[in-house]
Amino acid sequence: SNNDYWNWMEVQQITVVGVALTAPTGGENLCAGSAYTIKWKAAGFSALKIELSSDGGANYTTTLHNGFDPAGGAWTWNIPSDILQGTNYKIRISDAANPSKFSVSTNTFNIYGPYSIKKHPQSTDICIGEDLTLSAEIQGNGVSYQWRRNGTPIAEANSSTYTITKANPSNSGFYGCLITSPCGSTQVTNDAEVNVRALTEIKTQPNSRAACKGEDITFEVVAVGQNVKYQWLKDAAYLENDTLPKLTIKDVDTK
Repeated sequence: SNNDYWNWMEVQQITVVGVALTAPTGGENLCAGSAYTIKWKAAGFSALKIELSSDGGANYTTTLHNGFDPAGGAWTWNIPSDILQGTNYKIRISDAANPSKFSVSTNTFNIYGPYSIKKHPQSTDICIGEDLTLSAEIQGNGVSYQWRRNGTPIAEANSSTYTITKANPSNSGFYGCLITSPCGSTQVTNDAEVNVRALTEIKTQPNSRAACKGEDITFEVVAVGQNVKYQWLKDAAYLENDTLPKLTIKDVDTK
């Protein structure tokens, strides 16, 4: 063993040419006006190109960066504050000299940004047993909703609409929606006052009366409900201006 002689061959380097995008891969929520680091692994390229698709990869119409050294495996993208919000974005990274060698996001990612409330829920009166749907209309994407009654969150009320089914007096109150964006901003709609009106009920019916010609006679009805209105009738015909709980007929005759 002391006389063994080892003759080593020269080391040969093997390069597998290619690129693999490692971020974003899909499902990320990015914010307009913020910075995001695009990452990759690449070998055998002298320059890379990064492109953006807003239609799920059907078209890559926006070049984010082109002809730069791939060393380092990362590039910071300053997302424009006025970029179109959407949920169908993808990134493609390729060899600047040979676009057939590329890698794309596995799935789509989202870009959100400022939003505004276009329509607030509206105050309304409803009757017992009726259904009512309140709604909030938003300009923007990606927001989450939390409806509240008198400032207290309503369980499982997390869509742009909230429906009261077969309303009862306990549903009366002030309803509003807390709206939150993945990018951190929160807005609250105006409160809508919902008033569940009690059913109109006649407590006391007018009584039949007899009177002599020339006498005055009064009929009265007692009713309960919300904003009760009255209209007296004679032989199914409206009596003009007789809209009070009491009806007085003066100087009666046989007509």
